[in-house]
Amino acid sequence: MYASDFSGLSDPYAVVSFDRYSQNSRRASRTISPLWEETLVFRNIELYGEQSMVFHSLPHVVIEFFDRNVLEDNVYLGRAVCSPSIPGETARLEWYDITRYSKPAGEVLAACEFMEETIEELTWSKSHSPDGKEYYPILESIRPEMQEMKIEVLCWGLRDMRMPKLFHAMKPFVQVECSFEVKTTTIIENPKRNPNFPHDPQCLKLYLPKNEKYAPPLNFHVHEKGRFGLTPLVGSHSIMSVHNPDYHPGTRTDRTRRAVSTSSSVSFTGDPTDFGPDDDAEPPKDQQFDWWSKYYFSHRKGERRLRKNVQQGYKKAGYDSLKIIDHELEEEYCLNDLLTTFPLFHGRGSHDADEIPMGYLKGAVQITPLDGSLPTKISAFSAFPSSELVELIVRVYIVEGIDLQPKDLDGSSDPYIKVKIGKNEINDVEKHIPGQVNPIFGRCFELPAKLPIDHTLSIVVMDWDRGTADDLIGTTTIDLEDRYLTRLHATCGLPEKYFKCGPFKWRDSKLPWDILVKQCGDRMLGTPTWNADTQEIKMEDRVEPYRLVTETASQTKDEHGDDKQHLALHILRTKEWGLVWEHVETRTLYHPLHPNISQGALRMWVDVFRKDENVPLAVDITPRQAEPFVLRIVVWNVEGVPLKDDSIFGDKMSDIFVKGWLEGQEKHQKTDVHYRSLDGSGNFNYRFVFPFDYKQTEQTIVVKKKKHFYSLAKTENEFPPKVALQVWDNDIFKSNDYLGNIEFMLTAMPQPSKDGRHCSLDQLRQHNPHAREIDLFKQKIARGWWPLYTREKPEEEEDEEEEQCCGCLSCMSCARKAYTRIEEKLPLLEMDHPDAPIEPTLQQAGSIELEIEILTEAEAEVQAAGKGRKDPNEHPKLEEPQRPATSFLWITSPWKSFRYIIWKHWKWYIILVVVIILLVLLAALIVYNFPTTFSKWMINSILP
Repeated sequence: MYASDFSGLSDPYAVVSFDRYSQNSRRASRTISPLWEETLVFRNIELYGEQSMVFHSLPHVVIEFFDRNVLEDNVYLGRAVCSPSIPGETARLEWYDITRYSKPAGEVLAACEFMEETIEELTWSKSHSPDGKEYYPILESIRPEMQEMKIEVLCWGLRDMRMPKLFHAMKPFVQVECSFEVKTTTIIENPKRNPNFPHDPQCLKLYLPKNEKYAPPLNFHVHEKGRFGLTPLVGSHSIMSVHNPDYHPGTRTDRTRRAVSTSSSVSFTGDPTDFGPDDDAEPPKDQQFDWWSKYYFSHRKGERRLRKNVQQGYKKAGYDSLKIIDHELEEEYCLNDLLTTFPLFHGRGSHDADEIPMGYLKGAVQITPLDGSLPTKISAFSAFPSSELVELIVRVYIVEGIDLQPKDLDGSSDPYIKVKIGKNEINDVEKHIPGQVNPIFGRCFELPAKLPIDHTLSIVVMDWDRGTADDLIGTTTIDLEDRYLTRLHATCGLPEKYFKCGPFKWRDSKLPWDILVKQCGDRMLGTPTWNADTQEIKMEDRVEPYRLVTETASQTKDEHGDDKQHLALHILRTKEWGLVWEHVETRTLYHPLHPNISQGALRMWVDVFRKDENVPLAVDITPRQAEPFVLRIVVWNVEGVPLKDDSIFGDKMSDIFVKGWLEGQEKHQKTDVHYRSLDGSGNFNYRFVFPFDYKQTEQTIVVKKKKHFYSLAKTENEFPPKVALQVWDNDIFKSNDYLGNIEFMLTAMPQPSKDGRHCSLDQLRQHNPHAREIDLFKQKIARGWWPLYTREKPEEEEDEEEEQCCGCLSCMSCARKAYTRIEEKLPLLEMDHPDAPIEPTLQQAGSIELEIEILTEAEAEVQAAGKGRKDPNEHPKLEEPQRPATSFLWITSPWKSFRYIIWKHWKWYIILVVVIILLVLLAALIVYNFPTTFSKWMINSILP
């Protein structure tokens, strides 16, 4: 019930009202779960009307609760509304909700019965309360059937206690109350040194209802032994039903059972009791695989980050996978199978949803009926571990972040991790990842802990800011004590296979056989026995032993280690014990200002080891670093490209150049121009050089660049290793014309042909599904001819395309834009859908001769080569292209323009014009000189 006093308790009494009549119950002292066991009788009630109508419209019984105060007014605690039963119906006890100002304020167990006045006078005797007052007890017909039961309560310890004002919890103790029976634990003398109680379970023998519905609550009251004999209340918790199975030790929830039944199966050989490793497994190559290979192989969304051949090689090598949990580990497994955490509340408003608990009590409850079938002297908590201090080594593995809340103005964050256990804290601000909301951390933090003092692991994700305080993105907490004490072996998950060496070496401090022995001991199954001769493990709960197939096991003994360990691990994973498997859990981050709104998530896991054990080496989950490579592409020749330009004399020609780039890199490179190609061929002898960083296993190119011009740090982005080469027609006074292109992945590039005559679209996988491809990272170098192509849309879409572009079907830039729009729609519709767009077909647009080579950074330094034909012009040495004399730029070569353009087409016209000009000049000269010559002739003829 609602606690109105500052002590955290109340002195409640009930005021029962029916129509215009009311009575008060007895007062209960200093409790929030009062037990009255009282019957209030209303006599001589007059209700007018026909009997059927009166029974049909009986008034409700209103029960109001108040807290009795001596010096102040009584405090209203809430009210409940009950419906009385009519004559002929059996009155039954029912739980009714108590509300206080429209908020929940507890529950009341009551029964209301309406009887006619003709019924005989009540004859049962009255009882006397401790204060001497008389009252009617509950009728035997209503009282539930009782049974003697034993309630064992283990108060393990107190955690995260916050004291009320004027009190300091230096010596706390717990009172366990159920049905007027009270047991008190021993006092914790120094909670700062050890907040656990001595291992002393409290036993209560009570008569309780057999029906769980009527079971009384079990109350925990934490008090503090103060000065002058005062014992102020610190906090309380009520278990609404002592029959609640969630508080039984050694049980599991349904979720755990489902997790066991749906877990991945283990391969068998022959009889189900015979187990052996896969005989098709080949010796693994350790240098090829690491933990990230296992993670991506196990994660359905991470498979795309593993190359197909790597996936096949990983599976063929016989390596195992891990379990990816898309939520917290506590939701997948019931880690409180031994101990349960009870929140403690104090004072006013203890039923408010947003109230902060005063602390937490860890404990366990066991209910045992005393019917003589079970021994009563054996405690349910006799097999519990010691409550003394334990020194631990905690390793926190942070794999990656998922959809973190952006804190910067550009919609990103610069996240980093802070890990804290007690007074030990690690701030990883130096490893902040700039400009990412899905960062890959790959960090391992190792901290010491001392249980039960350092029982909470806090993981905080911060956003790094320059010049201002860092912003909190979110935080998550883990109870290390639950993981350490649970019987499900949550300290270190069990892998599918046992390896004594290699990248997936056994990482637990205990071997599988030791874990099996401990699990059998915890479950009182005896000690398993190993027979080395027959390779069998015999267990008491199974008639047939577990056997290991000798002929298959010996083939992989060197990799899998001892046969006993291998078989013990198989038993641990196949038994329905719900043990925690090797996993990566997903923990949601929350912000204190937005407690119920997710701020993203972390994929991570935690390993816990005792400090006095042989602690193994940490798993290396460092993110894979990209390796520097250099891609060199020598463009030798092109043939058969379309001719887009027309000369002034109507000749078809193109000024050809080649442009290329790597996916993700902003800068492209292009060759010089082969001017006036009249037959679609071009000669270049030009080298492209693309340095890049590459992750071979993920098959991605890593590009680091600033997200914005004002960004201070570079953001890392990953792109597929795709190369794009395009052939263009160079124009001076208008935009260049697109002639053709080819794109291919460096890991799956088309196999080249030996010459341009046999070069066709059949070399491309887009056109020919059976086309062969090569991995340039394996082959290192490739030379030959590759087809150039363009994309054309079907005829039925040409009219629509003419309206969308500039009006000519030969406008390749518009065609490429249209195809881009179609590509964007393709993932939205299945190809066999009637409304799905038709994919443009490929049209060959010539061929290109290339020499493509991939070198490591060290190899590139030894075999240096410059871009184009610049020095050092080696590997191979590129000579100036032998282009025809007709290849020139007309603006810069007027004589060549006259010789190879004008003279070629207007030679006879030019000769005729020259002859005519000469004749005209001769005639003009004759006309000009005729008068003078004729005059001289006449004078010389007349005058002697």
